[in-house]
Amino acid sequence: MKTVSVSSLLIVSICLAVLAAACFDGDHARKFEVGGSAMAPSFPHDTIVHVEEYGIDEPQQGDVVVFRSPENPDLPLIRRIIGVPGDLVEIRDGLVYVNGTPLDEPYKWDPVVCPCGPWNIEQGHYFVLSDNRTKTSDSRTIGQIPEENIIGRVVEVDESGAGAR
Repeated sequence: MKTVSVSSLLIVSICLAVLAAACFDGDHARKFEVGGSAMAPSFPHDTIVHVEEYGIDEPQQGDVVVFRSPENPDLPLIRRIIGVPGDLVEIRDGLVYVNGTPLDEPYKWDPVVCPCGPWNIEQGHYFVLSDNRTKTSDSRTIGQIPEENIIGRVVEVDESGAGAR
């Protein structure tokens, strides 16, 4: 039987710790360019956003996320999470209600004109809306977003991008 010295274990442990730190370093966010006006005025066309995977955290209401469209998986979209699993989302009188409570949405471009829903948000799915509600598609038209389609949440905006705010 081969024995392993304490110093060898220490060296291996240090190497694994350095490798883990490099893998989870916040500087490894992916960059995406916002195309179109779906998230205007918060994220204008051509804005560059930095996106990080969730890891052990789960998406929360209000998070701005990049995800693969259920209609076209090669197309990444950026939208805001409105409903999480177990929520009831409804749109009426120009307001979005989650579990019967109207959302305070200072970021939205314009009111929603449709009476829509209600939608019961399924486990493992999320309800997303664009900030510019009359000009784009979101969960009202493409349905709930499966968690596995979510690439990550926006953690930073590149202020040097062409359309950065």
